[in-house]
Amino acid sequence: MIQFNYQTPVRIRHIRLLKSFLQDIIRSEKYTPGPLSFVFCTDDFLLQINQQYLNHHDYTDIITFNLSEEKGTVSGEMYISIDRIKDNAQRFK
Repeated sequence: MIQFNYQTPVRIRHIRLLKSFLQDIIRSEKYTPGPLSFVFCTDDFLLQINQQYLNHHDYTDIITFNLSEEKGTVSGEMYISIDRIKDNAQRFK
C-alpha cells in the first residue's frame, strides 16, 4: 500500500497513476511492494527529523527510512521537504 501524507499542503496530480507507476517500478526490479509512506513536509519539520534520527543539523530535501522486514519486499517512509524541493528547482534550473 502506498500512502501520501501531508504535513504541509501540496497538490499531487494523478495519484492513482503515480501509485501504479511506483508499484510497477518496484515489481520491475523483482521486488514486492510493501507499505510505503510519502510525507510531504516543511523544511523545519524535516530538520527536526534530521536532527533526531540522523544527528545532522542541516536542511535536506528528502530523508528515507527503510522499513523492509522481509527479503524481497520494499517498505519504508520518505519525508520530502516541499520548501527544499522548490528551492532546489530554482537553483538547479
